[in-house]
Amino acid sequence: MRTNLVRTCSIAVFLFFASQPGSAQLENLLQINFVDVGQGDAIWIQTPTQTLSDGTLRSLNILIDGGPDRGSGNQLLAYLQALGLPAGSLVDYVICTHPHTDHYKGLIDLLERYEVAITIEPGYPKGGQYNQFLTVARNERVGGQPAELVNLRSLPTKVAGQYDIRLGVGGGADEISLG
Repeated sequence: MRTNLVRTCSIAVFLFFASQPGSAQLENLLQINFVDVGQGDAIWIQTPTQTLSDGTLRSLNILIDGGPDRGSGNQLLAYLQALGLPAGSLVDYVICTHPHTDHYKGLIDLLERYEVAITIEPGYPKGGQYNQFLTVARNERVGGQPAELVNLRSLPTKVAGQYDIRLGVGGGADEISLG
């Protein structure tokens, strides 16, 4: 009985310290954060630290959807800053799942505040503010170089209209493979 209590307390203490932001125990794990952005969730994925093909050692940042709010109401930006991703940081991939305002609108601020290397969007014609999102994504620059905007509908059609998208997040790769 005493052994189980000690084991349970030890696990609880470990989990408490491992869950603290910046904890050394978490630095080399895949981290997936579901961010409440008011209507639905945004997802922030950080890969384990790895050596990329250019020889740099770092983790990759991947963001999926951005929520409906801009400016001071943008909950995704507040979350990223609170967890230590300062403005101007590199975001490797931003994925907009579809052109509804509760998915893309917050990404406009993200593109303006961070350097986004690759933006992936579904390619469905929309208009309105979605065009603003596309314009900002097309004008994005990383280290002075143009960033990449991937329009999924412009890719060759695959079986049943599905695409196999592989983001290079391991094995030394830092490329996007669409096929």
